[in-house]
Amino acid sequence: MLCRDEKIRISHFPNGYNIHKYLLSHSEFVYKIASLSDDRLISIGGDGTLIYWDVSSAKPIHEMTLEGNGLSYTPQNDLIIAWSRDNHVIVLRQSEDRTCLRTLHAFPVPHHILSVSHSSGRVLILTEEKGGKFYSLDKNSGVISAESEDVQGLNRDEIVVIKPPAKKKPMEKSFEEYYERKKRRLEEEELKAEEKLSKLKT
Repeated sequence: MLCRDEKIRISHFPNGYNIHKYLLSHSEFVYKIASLSDDRLISIGGDGTLIYWDVSSAKPIHEMTLEGNGLSYTPQNDLIIAWSRDNHVIVLRQSEDRTCLRTLHAFPVPHHILSVSHSSGRVLILTEEKGGKFYSLDKNSGVISAESEDVQGLNRDEIVVIKPPAKKKPMEKSFEEYYERKKRRLEEEELKAEEKLSKLKT
């Protein structure tokens, strides 16, 4: 679950208020996440990084510099697609030992990218200027074909542009200070709960 700042919090539905852990490595807002499996997750932040996470240990496995605007993932072909602010579509895949991400292909698009989705060997790239186009995607090599096909029935005037939030100043306090502050707050809450229980017994 995304927070409004640089944190990703891990909880279990339907009790989303019970937070099990935080994923802390981004220094600015987290814009997009995608779950790859029960213990692997990727995220893009306003700090210009894409992070590959080990959820069980709550630690980043691999970080890449990427001024990203979004992510798309489908488990059928295990391909991850990110699109950047400089209008490139980047195709990635997890390494076999799941210790890093490998860049397979970077495909330039001559217009501002709004969104990307992919499945069954095709990629749909939606742009602000030209609407939607389908491109062929080789699921083995991750290469996107330069040949495109217009999406029929798509009215460009009906496209709603959703832009990432504005950048904020980098976080000044360390993650250790954040954890220490959270620990103190939990200890205070536990102490208050014990005091209430003691009063009820008396």
